[in-house]
Amino acid sequence: MADITHGTWIKDGKAVDAVYQSGVKVYGRNLLLNSNFSSGLDNWAVNAGTNADCKAVVTTDSSGDACVHITGTGNLCGLYCYPVSFNQNQVTTGSILVKGTGKICWVGLENRPASNFGTILTESYSKIGSTMPANSSTNAFCIYFNPVDSVVDVYIKLAKLELGSHATDWSPAPEDILK
Repeated sequence: MADITHGTWIKDGKAVDAVYQSGVKVYGRNLLLNSNFSSGLDNWAVNAGTNADCKAVVTTDSSGDACVHITGTGNLCGLYCYPVSFNQNQVTTGSILVKGTGKICWVGLENRPASNFGTILTESYSKIGSTMPANSSTNAFCIYFNPVDSVVDVYIKLAKLELGSHATDWSPAPEDILK
């Protein structure tokens, strides 16, 4: 059984970055602080890209979870979080739960190829993510949107960035648990 001690997951007395059950990865360390937004936008910043007007507020959705409500117009409305630092070509997977109106521009590491460009959002939460290699200059996890036929109006919750090529269920960063 894994538990958390001093910001590290411990299993059988050893620090681990992943936990497996029956050969399936069930825990990947979340590298993002305050990724459930329960402390507001701590460690996160609002992005208003070129010709954009973007507002983000933390609220509670119909399921009772804290989420960020983003509204705006223009290119690259969204959020980013740093510092995130990796070794060259280290594979990472970023994911969020998101719903609303607009189009995904980016969910993943800054300045890296993302596979989710162009996904149009719906009224139900969907898990959106991408796997990409990091580089030594990567320092932000980005969640950006573009309007489709109207303003961006999205809800984001449970952001996760982890090492590896498989998105696991959301878990908080160990540092958040220790607060």
